[in-house]
Amino acid sequence: MVIICVRDRQTFEKKMQTKDPKTLVSYKITLNSFESFLSEHNHTITSETAEDIVQDYVNWFTLTHAPRTVWNYYSRIRKYLRHLGFHIDEIELPKIPEKELYPLKLADIHRIFQELSYKDVTLFLTQIQAGLRIGESVQLRKKHFLHDYDRLVLKIPPNIAKFKRGRTVVIGKEAGDRIKQILKKIDDNDLVFGTGENPISSRVNKEATLRNTLIKIGLDMKYEDTGRFQINTHSFRAYFITRVSRHDPNLAKKLSGEKGYLLQYDRLTDEEYVENYLKFEADLTIFDLNRRDQQQNLKQKELEGQRQKMEEMELDLLQLRSEVGILRKNQRSDDKVIKMANTILYKNQKKIPGLSMKSFDSEYFVKDKDIEKNYNQIYEIDSHYFKTTKKSPKEL
Repeated sequence: MVIICVRDRQTFEKKMQTKDPKTLVSYKITLNSFESFLSEHNHTITSETAEDIVQDYVNWFTLTHAPRTVWNYYSRIRKYLRHLGFHIDEIELPKIPEKELYPLKLADIHRIFQELSYKDVTLFLTQIQAGLRIGESVQLRKKHFLHDYDRLVLKIPPNIAKFKRGRTVVIGKEAGDRIKQILKKIDDNDLVFGTGENPISSRVNKEATLRNTLIKIGLDMKYEDTGRFQINTHSFRAYFITRVSRHDPNLAKKLSGEKGYLLQYDRLTDEEYVENYLKFEADLTIFDLNRRDQQQNLKQKELEGQRQKMEEMELDLLQLRSEVGILRKNQRSDDKVIKMANTILYKNQKKIPGLSMKSFDSEYFVKDKDIEKNYNQIYEIDSHYFKTTKKSPKEL
């Protein structure tokens, strides 16, 4: 009995079942778009036409979508076609521009928060003070939070984190105090920010809430090439990464869940996470500006104290260098005296009447620190030798 396995979209989706639900939705949307294009243009894919059809789709899709979106759709379509037995190699794709993204300002945050509910303010404030992704935030439950330290600590499980990489984050006092009020009213397994068990729907709802708020207050600026809002949920996370990177770039990546070199070997305890977080928490303060200014002034005083210590150390170093130079100069003079004495003793002791190694042991000159006495003895030797041989020790 021969079993023939036919590959189609259904078998492809079955194969992809192990992927993240968000990934499956992305594939579904992409394949729907591709099949709609095939139907509208009466295309039938064969081994001979597959590459040309994909190129036509890319050209058509590029007219209405950003280059990065085109690349993402092409990557999924290529994987789908390979499953069907078609290999796509030479496709011309649009170049992805590297534009400068809008930097979220503190004034922007204040204007946005004035129009939001308590829970939504807490959600976006948590993104700012903990570097969370919006998709992670809407899946957080009460049981993920720890109350054992000076600051609220969050354990993000791998199943809700991007790249399936669980991590520990610390939440600032402002966001932490607001979260605690929410946690008092819910059970351990309840969602803190999500609007339902479907994380995609929850994320879309929160993104829509932010967009509507931006339109209402006149902060709905858009990028010319993509038409997307310059301020979005990623902006709050970027605010965190920007400020923490100024203190510790490696820790900024670790806390925000970004990829980094050898981060799996950089392991901290919860206490160490909190201790490091407190060093830059003031830069993430949004509401308590007086406290922020006080901490920044304290930092400034610490920097001035360190700068003063450095200046004092530099002066001490210069003085030490001067003293070392004098010592070296004196040492060279001592070495010259010792060398002259040893030269006379070793090479000319037989020519000087009454002089023997017993009278002037060479070790005496090497060890003796009385330089003046050495000079006197060498002067006597030098004068006596010059009279008997008519040669100076310098001529030896």
